[in-house]
Parts: sequence; structure tokens; C-alpha cells
Amino acid sequence: MNFPGIVSWGLQHEVARKLPPEGIDIDLRPFLPPHRRGITSFYPGQLTAATDYFAQLEAGLPGQTDKKALIFWALKDPGFPRNDLVRWEKTFPSHKTIGFPNASHFFFEDVADQMIPEIRAFMSSDQPGTGRP
Repeated sequence: MNFPGIVSWGLQHEVARKLPPEGIDIDLRPFLPPHRRGITSFYPGQLTAATDYFAQLEAGLPGQTDKKALIFWALKDPGFPRNDLVRWEKTFPSHKTIGFPNASHFFFEDVADQMIPEIRAFMSSDQPGTGRP
């Protein structure tokens, strides 16, 4: 609670590129007031507490398999191994997968310039692509 250590650690270890100090400052700014720091200790527990919710989401996936999907995958993310990617690709046969070999957990910090045109193209296309990283 005295320092936003989880966020700071993540920005230093789960972004493949070196963020400029002003970028880190912007990301940490919401956690600097002491009354805002509780979320960094509260959030991880919420993920494990949401097991039933996640089970409901997964149970509903078979009804969504006809949808096209754009899957971004950070290949250096230790929290999401390759077998999770395989599950998503099997769940959504009409997918386009874009793997980012040098990106980690906060991959949007590493590859936003590559993601944005892909999202635009995907959203404007009626033809789903398929591919693997």
C-alpha cells in the first residue's frame, strides 16, 4: 500500500522494450495517491475469486465459435503459454492470429503501432484470415 510496486515491477519486467521514464510516470500516476493504491493489492485476488464467473464465460464459448476472431499473442508472456493460444485458435476456427515474438505481458506497450492497423483491417473486413504466429 505504501508504493505501487506491482505496477512498477510489471512495467519494468513485462514490457519487452525499455519504456521512457515519462511513460512509466504516466502509468504509475494513478497509483501515487495513497487512497488509489488498494487496487494493486486488491486486483490479483479478484482474478482467483472469479473462478465461477470464468467458468460461465468458458461454458458460453461454444455458442460463439462461428464468430471471426482476431487473436494477438505476446510470445514472451510468461502468464499465457502457447497451449492457451492453441485453445483459443481451436475455439474460434475463423481466426487470424498475430504473434509478437518480442512482446511480453503488456504487449500493447510494445506493439501498439502494429496492432492498430491490424484491428482496423480486421474490423473492416468480412473475410476472416487464419494464421499462426
